[in-house]
Amino acid sequence: MKKIRFNFQYCYGIKKLDQELTFSNRSYAIYAPNGVMKTSFAKTLHDYSKGEKSSDLAFPNRTTVSDIFVDDRKADPSH
Repeated sequence: MKKIRFNFQYCYGIKKLDQELTFSNRSYAIYAPNGVMKTSFAKTLHDYSKGEKSSDLAFPNRTTVSDIFVDDRKADPSH
């Protein structure tokens, strides 16, 4: 099993998300009503995978944080 911790702040409207999830050999789906930041989460992951910095579109001067840790080690988006 892998533990993945997401630490996002001011990314496409996400004020703060610091959450750890445990993954095994299962598939997961994110299902939630409109307006709960599913697209913002996906955009932040997409930026991370490309090595790009996320931003807050409404307040572009805010400092964003988009860190991902796998098994307590910071993930490197280039791998």
